[in-house]
Amino acid sequence: MSGGSRKNGKPLYQHNFMKREYCLANREEILRKKKEYKISHKEQYIQLAIKNKERIARLAHNRYMENREKELAYRKNYFQKKKLELLNGDPAILLASREIYKARERIRRKNLRSEYINAYGSKCSCCGETELRFLTLEHIKKDGGLHRKIVGGNYPIYVDLKRRGWPQGDYTLLCWNCNCAERYGEKCPHKLKKEKECAFQL
Repeated sequence: MSGGSRKNGKPLYQHNFMKREYCLANREEILRKKKEYKISHKEQYIQLAIKNKERIARLAHNRYMENREKELAYRKNYFQKKKLELLNGDPAILLASREIYKARERIRRKNLRSEYINAYGSKCSCCGETELRFLTLEHIKKDGGLHRKIVGGNYPIYVDLKRRGWPQGDYTLLCWNCNCAERYGEKCPHKLKKEKECAFQL
């Protein structure tokens, strides 16, 4: 065989084989380091995702459509398997486990909601509403949809913000009325009213 491509003094085919052997032998360590790197560089990943959000969404959609049947079959088999494990021949076990899980999840979500409301001022930043049931999280840069795609839903957004220490500047609280009023790029009536009052005073 002639010289061909070489890397680190070895033929390329031999280098690739050794690299594969190393990866297989150290798989857990490599995955752990990758996970640590992603966690430590999470802000960079988010900024990169924001910059390439259209391309990421297109690739994700194409990948899902190409493997749709396989993905749906995997999900169905996975949940059927888990269901059988929980049943153990007794439907009461499955029912009890569901109720326990739902109760724990309600408490977890309620506590997390209280945490993010306290972290972002406990009132609507537009009109000052303090009724907790009316308050919602608002992305000041209007990138909430992208944030949901990155972390996987509404609840994971709150988990993500908690892990990052409730970052300030890009997030605030709005009551449901103010949130809906600004949803399509319009100004909230409260802000328009304040602007008119300021203009009248001048």
